[in-house]
Amino acid sequence: MKKQGFFLLLFVWAISLFPLRAQNAALGQKVPVIQAEAWLDGIRPASAPLTVLTFFTVSNPVCGQTLEHLHRLTERADNRLRVIVVTRDDEAKIAPLMAPYLSPRMAVAFDAGGKIFKSLGVEYVPFGLLIDARNRVLWQGNPLRLTEKIVATAQ
Repeated sequence: MKKQGFFLLLFVWAISLFPLRAQNAALGQKVPVIQAEAWLDGIRPASAPLTVLTFFTVSNPVCGQTLEHLHRLTERADNRLRVIVVTRDDEAKIAPLMAPYLSPRMAVAFDAGGKIFKSLGVEYVPFGLLIDARNRVLWQGNPLRLTEKIVATAQ
């Protein structure tokens, strides 16, 4: 029994040496204003009461699936919703994939230095945040799980 307790303490001590980062922001928490290094094709997103920040990489096929889903959400929400795709990919990689979706309601923010990813502790993609006009988090998770109902009831 003493051995098990010793190993448990050793395990707890060992994991305490490595910082554990949550990939989320608390609901209701304010998030920093997005300061993109650049915007794809110079297109900045139009203002809207709700914004989906979706963290993205071309190398993850699930991320590609989120584009069509989020595009449909923006069409159905009229001018109430915009999407900002945040990526560390370079323009040559992401431009062909984003071409059918770029609009004033859906834009790409480049974050080559990873400042936006780091400010929100994002390490895995796809990951999304639904935020209001005051930059408060209303929802978080896989963008494929964001529904019209969630958007419609968000305030």
